[in-house]
Amino acid sequence: MRVRISPTSHLKAASPTLTVDSGEFAKNWHPETGHGQAKFFEQMAQLFITAVIVTHVRTHGEITLPELADHCVSVGSLSDEWLSLEYEMSQSSDREIAELAKELDRQRDNISDTGGWDGIKNELKRSFACMRDEQLRASVSNPNWDFSELVKPGAPPALVNLMEDHRYSEVSQPVIRALYNSTAHYKMGALDARPQAWLLDEVGNIKGGWPMVEQLASYAAGYNIRALIIVQSLNMLDRLIKDGSKVIPQSCGTQLFMGIRYLPDAEVVSRLLGQETRPFDDFTIQQNARYAQQQAVMSVAAGMMDEMQAAAQIRHNKAMASYRSVIKRPVRTPDEVINTPKGGVFVFMPGEMERGALNYAPPYWLRPDLAGRFLRDPYHSPKGAVELKTRFRGKQRRIIINDPVPDKYAHLPQYADGRWDYVDGYIPS
Repeated sequence: MRVRISPTSHLKAASPTLTVDSGEFAKNWHPETGHGQAKFFEQMAQLFITAVIVTHVRTHGEITLPELADHCVSVGSLSDEWLSLEYEMSQSSDREIAELAKELDRQRDNISDTGGWDGIKNELKRSFACMRDEQLRASVSNPNWDFSELVKPGAPPALVNLMEDHRYSEVSQPVIRALYNSTAHYKMGALDARPQAWLLDEVGNIKGGWPMVEQLASYAAGYNIRALIIVQSLNMLDRLIKDGSKVIPQSCGTQLFMGIRYLPDAEVVSRLLGQETRPFDDFTIQQNARYAQQQAVMSVAAGMMDEMQAAAQIRHNKAMASYRSVIKRPVRTPDEVINTPKGGVFVFMPGEMERGALNYAPPYWLRPDLAGRFLRDPYHSPKGAVELKTRFRGKQRRIIINDPVPDKYAHLPQYADGRWDYVDGYIPS
């Protein structure tokens, strides 16, 4: 089933929070990069996006992403569409929006561009450059689905995972942020809806910042949103918000580290594991004790030492000969963390576990108990097939079967086209 998802469906004229929601959309669509010289232009671009959304929605009742893109890339032009919208902006009851339109009109005759309007318009064009991609534009045009479906009465618990081809991830980043922004709006406004788990896989690839991630890590759990943030290394979190590698982990109830190859991350895990006291054989002390024990025996034999005194020295040195010294050292040094066997996972659950633990989790496709429960990765697996570990024949390739969906599952939205997929030999019960 081909689904065209709307990331702007929550922006409605009847919404009492339209202006706030539009501002939140603008911040996530065009986040600030943190560069001092760009701050003014980025904030003004956000202001224009907000103004365009509010004005268009109040006039037409709603707005689609292609409509928003077309308006924003033509800001300040003399096209009929823009001039009509600019007039509506100038008549807005929102004073800031009205002043923005009037200032733009005054700047048309300002050859020197003292207000930096060219820079602002360039920011807007850069922000919506992704909408030049016809395939991406088509995926959000004439939408037939939105995330309000996940919070309707009777909706099952949802796993939200937006997958895309990584070759095009840099182009589609603003759309991905907008989709999650829409999802959060619906879920945070429906506290009684079923819980949602958000799988934010490789979220560090979203360059240019993403302010929502801090919200997801900190207080989204209060709205029954469980955010699972997956990155290749901690420093990738710094791409999302300032000091993200420090701020975001502080809000995570559970932290998992596996496949670590980056030394700074290994040092973090080593410090989290803490230190321990380990006994070891100090051969110098033990050998000296054995020698002193022999000397005491020889001194008695030579009549040079009292037997009672010698017996005391022999007992003492016999104990010292087997004595083990202790040393304080990290539970795992950084190099030991890096060289952890494949499948090793360091688990930290502050408040639940006294200290971190090392577990082993092989890939799901190598676990017989999970065989057949997962379909192919649309971007990496062989077409029409999936690899899994069978009980007796090891790793095998199985084909994906596409059959008419049974009647008892036909009402589910994912089977709206009347068919479903499953792994050959593992038909769902």
